[in-house]
Amino acid sequence: MSERVGRPGNDGRKAAGINVGSASIIMVFAVLCLTIFSVLTLVTARNDLALTESYARSVASYYAADTRAIAIYNQLAAGDAVFDEDIELSRAPAGGGSLISYSVPIDSGQNLNVLLEETPAGLRIAEWLVAEKEDWEFDDTLPIWDGELPGQ
Repeated sequence: MSERVGRPGNDGRKAAGINVGSASIIMVFAVLCLTIFSVLTLVTARNDLALTESYARSVASYYAADTRAIAIYNQLAAGDAVFDEDIELSRAPAGGGSLISYSVPIDSGQNLNVLLEETPAGLRIAEWLVAEKEDWEFDDTLPIWDGELPGQ
């Protein structure tokens, strides 16, 4: 008679059960990492889309105001100045001519300010810039450490 060698209680048969090897652990870790990276990529892509759409609206608003300001400039140069109610035109004498200024709204916070110099030779653009509608005020209420320890 030959005697079987094995673990007690299993009569020499291999134990049945789930063997989680190192390859399976690495595979689960890889799938978990890929899932996390894909979610981060999706969130980043959505944020980039929102930022791009916001920038596109901003650029479209600027160019709409720029087109309107050019139309006003052309009307002034031709001598038939008919404007919308929201455009305020102001003239001030300067040197041998006058200065003409007007603002075209871009959005709720910005205007396109135009300053024209009227000379005997015609109109010359002296200033064409984007400006905030309201003055920006610095908020210094945040208590920031000035480098000194208390009680010194």
